[in-house]
Amino acid sequence: MKVVIRKPDFIVEIVRPNYSASSYQTVPPVIRFVSSSISGYSETEIISNDLISYQFSESLATVNSEFSLELVPSLDRNGKSWLEKIRKRDLVFIYEFGELRFAGYVKSNRYAARMGSDGKPNRKIRISGGGLGEYLSSFKLVLNQAMYAASTIASGAAASLSTTLAAEIEKDRDVGALIKVIYQHFIDLIMKIGLEGVNIGIKPILDHFLDFDSEISDDLKTIYPVAFSLYRVGENSLWHLLSNFIFPPVNELFGRWNPESKKYEIVYRLSPFEPKKWSKLDFIEIPSIIITDHDIGTSDAEVFTFYLGMLPGSGISQNLAIISANDTGKNYIVDREKWKIYGYQPMIVEFKYYDRSKTGVGASVIMREVSEMLKRWFEHNDEFYSGSLAIMTSDNKNFMKRNPRIGEKIKFLEGEFYLESSDHSWEYGGPMVTKLTITRGYKYDASGNMEGPLDQVSRKLEAISQEVVLEG
Repeated sequence: MKVVIRKPDFIVEIVRPNYSASSYQTVPPVIRFVSSSISGYSETEIISNDLISYQFSESLATVNSEFSLELVPSLDRNGKSWLEKIRKRDLVFIYEFGELRFAGYVKSNRYAARMGSDGKPNRKIRISGGGLGEYLSSFKLVLNQAMYAASTIASGAAASLSTTLAAEIEKDRDVGALIKVIYQHFIDLIMKIGLEGVNIGIKPILDHFLDFDSEISDDLKTIYPVAFSLYRVGENSLWHLLSNFIFPPVNELFGRWNPESKKYEIVYRLSPFEPKKWSKLDFIEIPSIIITDHDIGTSDAEVFTFYLGMLPGSGISQNLAIISANDTGKNYIVDREKWKIYGYQPMIVEFKYYDRSKTGVGASVIMREVSEMLKRWFEHNDEFYSGSLAIMTSDNKNFMKRNPRIGEKIKFLEGEFYLESSDHSWEYGGPMVTKLTITRGYKYDASGNMEGPLDQVSRKLEAISQEVVLEG
């Protein structure tokens, strides 16, 4: 058995933005919770070892990532604890091994106490909140042009946004560019409906930390003419509007923190399951020595035998798509081998906003192409390995070249997996752990083509237990 021993290395930094400033600024003091003593800090910094646990996560499934901190309820000379000294909407930055891996903001402060089995009270303060991406779903507008009629500036901004949300787009247009335009119009309207002379403090934070360019795909085109009708009178969040542009599972929209650029990236792209896209995904190889826990297997919970890409408004209904074509010209695709076992198990994906004035043969051809694509992506669902993998949090030096991020690949069990979520945590006296949720485990060649199922999985998993990293 090979054993490596190391110590936790983290810093949790809390800063207070100046919400009255027109650009990103912070006001003192800066609070830092550290895993070991540090020197060289100024009088405007508060350094403490009162942190007893932390946790933060990211997921493809939601932009509302979460974090939590648990603190010792110690009092300062003024009788204040962290409950009073940390405020809502303070920003929280979590560093692991010197690398900034999470940025978020405080939403809740709580003081909890419980009597232990030894008769002593167990007291702690819990600070929790969301990642910076949650600003995009929590900051909302009521879209109703009549509300802005009294302000010429706001009325014009509302008209620009509503016009964009009702745009007609021809085939092969860049959808990513439209997403950027909607973001700018939305933020512009937020600024122009505010109280006169009062800044909207969230905008400088978004301007400073949000990356709305690097990972918005410029090769994602409309595959058919589109007539958008996103303008909805009533409450709307920016993320709600942008989410209307994705047609799961065909494309993806998610956010993730980039430690290198120190920005929160918005990723919009075609789901990377075509061989060319899969081969270009960044990947991290997971060495067995840092794996502390795993739960890996296969399932037939999401097996499909019938694939159909629908274009609502095209004039081709689901029933018509099934009965109107002969065997060589069908709009749908059937997996005949799996049908023998599972019967009718449909995957029917609707592509919203199809322009109702564009009907005919073109729509039928598009439906066939999309149906074939869906089958290529998901016909091996019952053979894919998926599950969870707990690893000792990487220091980017001794074990892995860098920290694995959602939306990338990992190499494991001599195959490749898609990383859908990650959860980082530490608790006093224990190790720093990262739990990864992984899917689509399979053998792929260098070009991204599927070669076959993973083999000898049990033997390979058994070998992992022979190596371990200890931390504490």
